[in-house]
Formats: sequence, C-alpha cells, structure tokens
Amino acid sequence: MYKVLQNCYTENAFCDVGECIQVVWGDDSILRKAVSFLILLIFIFAMFPGAALASEPQFTGTISAQSWMLFDADSGKVLASSDNRDDKIEPASTTKIMTLLVALEKGNMSDEVTISANAAGVAGSSCNLKQGAKIKMQNLLTAMMMASGNDAATAVAEHIGGSVDSFVALMNDKAAELGMTNTHFVTPHGLHDENHYTTLNDMQKLASAAMKNQAFMDIVDRSSFVLPENGVEYRNTNMLLRNDSEYKYAYANGMKTGWTDEAGVCLVASASHDGMNLICLLYNYPYEKKNYRWDGAKELFDFGFTNYQTVSLSEIMDKTDPVQVMVQNCSTTDEKGGLLEFTPPVDGVYVTLSRTTAQGLLNGSDTVKVDTVFTAGDSIQAPVQKDQLLGTVTYKSAATGDVIYTGSLIASRDVLQAGMEANVNGDTAVTKLPPMIPEKISEKKDRSGVWIWLLIPAGLIGFLVFRLLTMNRKRRRRLAPRRRPQYSYKIRR
Repeated sequence: MYKVLQNCYTENAFCDVGECIQVVWGDDSILRKAVSFLILLIFIFAMFPGAALASEPQFTGTISAQSWMLFDADSGKVLASSDNRDDKIEPASTTKIMTLLVALEKGNMSDEVTISANAAGVAGSSCNLKQGAKIKMQNLLTAMMMASGNDAATAVAEHIGGSVDSFVALMNDKAAELGMTNTHFVTPHGLHDENHYTTLNDMQKLASAAMKNQAFMDIVDRSSFVLPENGVEYRNTNMLLRNDSEYKYAYANGMKTGWTDEAGVCLVASASHDGMNLICLLYNYPYEKKNYRWDGAKELFDFGFTNYQTVSLSEIMDKTDPVQVMVQNCSTTDEKGGLLEFTPPVDGVYVTLSRTTAQGLLNGSDTVKVDTVFTAGDSIQAPVQKDQLLGTVTYKSAATGDVIYTGSLIASRDVLQAGMEANVNGDTAVTKLPPMIPEKISEKKDRSGVWIWLLIPAGLIGFLVFRLLTMNRKRRRRLAPRRRPQYSYKIRR
C-alpha cells in the first residue's frame, strides 16, 4: 500500500478524495456495500416507520393440510391461516356441525325418533342403527357426533324436516343467516356431492356460532357416549378428546372430524385455556397423513395460547376518554356548541391482542392512541344530520402500534349550520356501533416518527464519511516525509 500511496502523492498532486478513499480501503467494495446498506435502511424506515415497533406474532410451523385456519371464537380475529380462505372446499362430515346446530334450534330434544329404512341404509360412517329402532333425539344427536353416524344424521333430518330435502333447506337458511355466502349444503351428513361445498371463511362463521351454543358444546365435549337404547358405546372420532388417545389435548373441548376421498381428511377442533376460546380448521390432508391433523391442531392451539390474549374491550376503554369532535360553523343555538362524542360499544365485545400489547394496556405501562379520519377532510362542517357517517376512529397501542378496535363515527343528532333556526334537543351525542374490520378502513398514515428513524442511518453515514476523510489526512501526513525529492538534473559523483 505504501508504494501506491507514494505514487498517489508524488505523481498526481491533485489526487481526488475518491481515489484516496479507495487507497485507504484498498478496495471500495466494502464502502459501497456499507453505504448501500445504510441507504436501504433509510428507505425501510421511511416506508415503514412502525417497523421499529413490536409486530404481531407470526406462525412459523408447517401445516400439511391444503386449507387451514386458527382464529379466536370470541373476537373473530384470524391468528394464522393459509392464503386460500375463500376457495371452495368439501366439508365432508364436518357438515354435521350444521346438522347439530339446526337440530338444537328446530328440534325437541325429548322427541322419540324412529329410524327409517332409508336412514338405516345410508352408506359411509355409521352408528349401525336398526330400522324401526326408537331413540330419544338428544341421545341420537350425541351418538351422531361421536361416531360420525350418517344414519343418525339422516334420521334426525327426516324427523325434524319431514324429509331430508326439507331439513337441508333449513341448513341452507341457517347458513344464509350466519353470512355463509359461499356455502351450499345438499345432505345432512356430508357425503360427496359436487354441489355440497363451503369455504374456510364460511366455516369460521359456523364454528364460531356452534361454540357459542352451550347445548352444542355439551354434546361434543366428551370422549365417548353409551347409547341407552342399545347399550353401544360410541367413541369420539376426535382424538384430541379421547381419554385413550396418545393425541389427547388438555385444552380441547369439541367439534368434528371428517373424511371422504374427494374432501380428504378434515378436522374442526376447539380448545379453551386462560380465558381464550380458539378454533382451528384443517381441510384436505392426504389420507396417508390422516394423523397429522392432531399434531397440526395442537401446534396451532399452542401458538395461539402462547402469543395472544383475549381481552374484554371494556377493560381497555374504561381508561380511555371518548372521542370528541367539534363541528365547525354550527348554529349558535346548538346547546353543546357543536360537540359530538364517540364511545365504542364495550359490552360483550372482545379483542384479541398480542400478549405483549394486552399486558401493557392492562397493567398501565402502555396507553391507547386514538386516530380519527373524517370523510370530508380535516374537519367536520355543519350542517350534520343524524346517522350521518362522519368518518372512522381507530384505537391503537401507543407502544406497539397494534390495532385494538376500529369503528365508525356516526352522528347521533342533527347539528344545524350557523344562521339557521335551531331547536336541538337530546342529552348526549354518543354513538355506539358494532366494530368494523380494520383492514377495510381507510386510515391516514401516521408518519410522525419518520424523521427520528431517518436521523439514525443518516448519522451513521455522516460518521462513516468523516472517519474515512480523517484516516485519509492522517495517512497523508505520515507518508509525506518519505517523499523523495524530484530533480530536473542528474547529480554526478
């Protein structure tokens, strides 16, 4: 390097900074990489200022089912899923979740059901019920869910609906009521039919409704059941609940299995622990991997229970002031001076947050940040009509940026314009509306912290350039005395 520097100083008295820096480093590739990396950091922090905040936990396990989902039954929040949630799937015997739900709503549990020849002859999984047998409805439904009996499902449908087709119509009516817009049932048992289908998103709605029905859960939360009418013990096909199974899961409490050649191996499973009620949907495992569903379900449940917490919204919002909005240019006779308020509906509303966020909000180490977005711009101008959509409000964790709740700002009273006659009556302007999905709300981007994060990489770049120039000057001074004088003539000895 000494010779290179010597040439730099003696042969070219005007060596530029770039050349000197290259000499000091020996190769500018390291410098280029360092600078490129720091510039990349600048763009990352500029585009995603929240990147420095805690992000939501990500499921990193491997689920070999074609379609799968884990969600909180109370809040509806999806914690992990495959990316095909609206693709059609065949539900197979998980169809019986709807069969049981409709039977509990439309049937009489003390009725005596007579098994028809049609019911006794249905193919597939069976309770082996005999034609002419008389079985109490409650017992028949329990045996159906334990053994996945297609014969029992058909008998239930015939008794309640008068015919299988009429009962299936009730199933489709219930699906429409639950908002299952991409679902169509053809049978009460789930044997293959091209017109018998659903989706993950629709099964989420069905399974959530089922878990909220205590009579439903009382039936499915058991290891086995002895049918009094024939003395036969029917063991649950859901191995997560079986006392004699190596796959038993301590927190499991119900739902249903399924399998056909076309649908593959399926499982809808529920589990409850530490105030959380989780449901996982697993569809279309290859038959040779049929036992993978048990470990897959347990892995998903453990991820949810470990990383998330279900919190009553009232526990958080009790410490948060209502959003107050001043309507501009309002009538001078407005008794509240144009003031509108918004408070979220906290009763019976649950949210699912990362454990870090939930614990911070509950113990007071974190606070709630409120962001409002008005539909008409930066302010609300009179006149305002009752029930008018004014914008959206989003509550976030100040520490992590996690969205807690998003709702609509709706005017609960008229606010007249200045100069208009006004006779406004009413106590408060508090509006309570159901939550809206945060992903579908258009929000203003909070970039208040961008410049702070830009200063970090900018400072590093400045320091790096300063250091290189300083090193260059030091080396110049050290090498200067070693320069050999250059003469225009040759000295003879």
